[in-house]
Amino acid sequence: WAGRRLPSETEWETCALTQPAMQWGDVWEWTASPFEPYPGFVPHPYRDYSAPWFGTRRTLRGASFATPTRLRSPHFRNFFTPERDDIYCGFRTCAL
Repeated sequence: WAGRRLPSETEWETCALTQPAMQWGDVWEWTASPFEPYPGFVPHPYRDYSAPWFGTRRTLRGASFATPTRLRSPHFRNFFTPERDDIYCGFRTCAL
């Protein structure tokens, strides 16, 4: 309705890595991408962590202020559901 859209995961990560002015990490950020494996994906040793949710969730990127420092990375992905109110998340938009 506002002539804007959520960025894809690729757009979000590219911007986070190449645009120093992009501030990320205060809240997880929603993307338009479904949570799916990347090419070359290898499941975490704890198999129930991500693979069961492929195709059923949207991807969030980045971190929040509550994320441990060792996990804060523009490469990190997460897969919460939108109705959860116990995570620190937000969004940024792109022009159409």
